[in-house]
Amino acid sequence: MELASIARRLPNHVPPSLDKSDYFRCFSHYASTIINDDTPLVPTTRGMQQLEAGIMFPPLPGFLSSLPILDAFLIKTTLACLTSAQANDHGVSSTFEAQKTGDLVKVVSKQTGAPIEHIRHCIMWLFKYGLVKGVVEN
Repeated sequence: MELASIARRLPNHVPPSLDKSDYFRCFSHYASTIINDDTPLVPTTRGMQQLEAGIMFPPLPGFLSSLPILDAFLIKTTLACLTSAQANDHGVSSTFEAQKTGDLVKVVSKQTGAPIEHIRHCIMWLFKYGLVKGVVEN
């Protein structure tokens, strides 16, 4: 009862939740950009080399192979879909047309049947390891 009477005298201010952070305030010093469906993507040289060699580096940690969220097949397919439009009569072009993230997600989803959130996670993994990059449009 005593706490209830004290609480009634306090202003109706709800403090911010401790489990939610303001990402842009907390991490504004990081060199990062927002990736959305309109973000143009291109494979990096490293991504093309790994796709042509048929290997994944870094290799997926063993525990990931048991999870359906991220697998080597989905990673390779996503990278291949990003580069498939880049092939020409002389092999793979060294200059690439950027493909929008949303378009890439749709193509990979259609080819693999994977859930969209898994494909987006895969794209983030490709970014993390430098296999794709976003293109800054001027």
